[in-house]
Amino acid sequence: MKLMTKSLKVALLGLGLTSLNAADYNWELTGLYEYMDSDFGDTKVAAGSIRYYVDSLDFGSSSLPKMEASIFERLSFFELAYAEPLDLDELDVSAWGASYVHRNAASNHIFSASYFRQEADDNSFEQSADVFEIGYGHYISDNWIVGVGVSRTKLEEEYISYLGEDSFSEELDAFTLNSSYISSLGNDTWLSVHAELGKVESGPYTFALNAAYHISEDIGFLAGYEKIENTDFFTLTVGYSQYINESIALIVEVDTDFIDGEYYEDEVHTYRGGATFRF
Repeated sequence: MKLMTKSLKVALLGLGLTSLNAADYNWELTGLYEYMDSDFGDTKVAAGSIRYYVDSLDFGSSSLPKMEASIFERLSFFELAYAEPLDLDELDVSAWGASYVHRNAASNHIFSASYFRQEADDNSFEQSADVFEIGYGHYISDNWIVGVGVSRTKLEEEYISYLGEDSFSEELDAFTLNSSYISSLGNDTWLSVHAELGKVESGPYTFALNAAYHISEDIGFLAGYEKIENTDFFTLTVGYSQYINESIALIVEVDTDFIDGEYYEDEVHTYRGGATFRF
């Protein structure tokens, strides 16, 4: 079972967006639609999340791009997210998650915890994956964060074969190292970079690098690269985000998965669009 980690985590992260203006608010609602085109068919996914900020957002005097505000303004939040494919007639798949991130303006420490669950079933099998993760981060400076995370994934499957009913279960531990950095380029422009190195036990390393060039507080151009060690698989991402008014932010992204194996080659394109609303 392939986990809908991209859709769900994007929803849990609120598309990476948070509002930045003089008004106070505590709630943020995100909606997301994703369309994937591959040789094996098309897949459509809808996802959404709701976030509650423990401290009201009031950044009228801030000089950061709005995409990065919640990270570098050190805001704590709770969040719930849900994702579900729209076009799987014979297979029922859904995913949901919850997360909490603790930050404090008077502290350099960050603490986080999250839980994800995905379920899939039809008449002959049932699958589930539960992912528990905790993390710690530290502000090296006001514009540089480093962190570490550990997770455990529990996979379970029950299925019916010609021998009767059977089951399978497995637990996998993983760790991540991550860092976020933002730099002012002058003239109200910024460059932000987010990097992550991960490894599942007895599995390959994964590496992700995402950057955004912010030409103003409201507009950012996004680029990303993800690679799995010792495979012929990598992903490139490009995107664009913009706050169209004080309450609404829009984002569009395109992922391209490049598969260049000995027996199979393909380019899988995923188109993603969404909006974040504050209230």
